[in-house]
Amino acid sequence: MEDSQPVVTQVSVLVVSHNCVDALRRCLTALEASIGRETMEIIVMDNGSRDGGATIDSEFPSITPLRMQKDFGWTKAMNIGMRTAVGELLLFLDPNVEVMPDTVQRLAAKLTENEDLPAACPMLIDPAGSPVAMVRSLPSPSNQDPVPNAPSATDGERPIDFPGVRALMIRKRFIAGMNYIDQRYGQFWSDAEICYQVRRAGKKIMMLPAARATWRQPPAREESTAYLADRILGAASFLGKHFGFMAGFKVQFGAALMALVTFKLGLFFSLISGQKVDGSHE
Repeated sequence: MEDSQPVVTQVSVLVVSHNCVDALRRCLTALEASIGRETMEIIVMDNGSRDGGATIDSEFPSITPLRMQKDFGWTKAMNIGMRTAVGELLLFLDPNVEVMPDTVQRLAAKLTENEDLPAACPMLIDPAGSPVAMVRSLPSPSNQDPVPNAPSATDGERPIDFPGVRALMIRKRFIAGMNYIDQRYGQFWSDAEICYQVRRAGKKIMMLPAARATWRQPPAREESTAYLADRILGAASFLGKHFGFMAGFKVQFGAALMALVTFKLGLFFSLISGQKVDGSHE
């Protein structure tokens, strides 16, 4: 009798969660039903959740939990997860995304058959099956918040400059070549950084309409001062890094001045000090 060959982990799925246990449960349930589940590892980096998300591995014993004591922000948590991952392909997945059974397999097959392609993403659809707005240009000083458009349901495969990281598969060697994600970012703007680095390398992110995943819009909630400051500082870091110091300074200084004149002193001090969401803000 021949010895059975060990199963090789091809894809590491990386999910950063924070107080979203219901969405996380749906996300993991969908992943567990994936074709080729045995070739995947699922790593959940929990950022100090207090709603039960930190112990969800009791329901999903085959996942790998990485429990953070505080909210480290998306960037820091993802860098920890990526260094833990063993798969050659990394799938960044938002807890509010539910993959179809063949989604991971289709994305992995595309990258396996095309060695020059660093990244691919599925078409995101809403629970009713309609395409979600996900096609954007990269931010610039003149357009810091590009408006996303929904792809056509009949679109073929196409490159997208900035699909974000709600569902993005990328080669680990590409991320390692970036020295992982610049930790000047906290919770926000790492998605723009990753997509910018793909274009800077002269490569493309391909959207595969045959690979689909459901995006459930999370409930609206008021953004905390820490998160608002992080969003502004992330924009300043991105623009300053790629478009010159003054581009970033204008964003940070302008927002700090506005916070001061509107008596939002907590926001003002966070912006002046450069306090991002990385665990030290709590």
